[in-house]
Amino acid sequence: MQRRHFMKCFSAAAGAAGATSAYQLTVLGKKPLPHPNIISDDQGWGDVGYYGHSTLKTPELDAMAGFFVAASVCSPTRASLLTGRSGRAFCSRCPRQCFGRRRFGDYRQGA
Repeated sequence: MQRRHFMKCFSAAAGAAGATSAYQLTVLGKKPLPHPNIISDDQGWGDVGYYGHSTLKTPELDAMAGFFVAASVCSPTRASLLTGRSGRAFCSRCPRQCFGRRRFGDYRQGA
């Protein structure tokens, strides 16, 4: 696909999306839909504002970090979000403590 064709299609899609949302707000008199939930994963320690980045401002992620985090690293957090269980239940950080216990991957192999 050529760049010009892509830009035309992208512009048309963005215009249609904007027109649809403007129509809903003005003609139908509805309130805007709530914002989507966004999960941020695999970021470095310096990629967000709450670790003291001098120029990067991330107020929403800062608020989320101040409110809740399942674990301080991404693997247990991802396991918690996928299963609803505590990240410690999957032994992803200290495998020696969980020797002999079935892990998340072991359950997935049988599926």
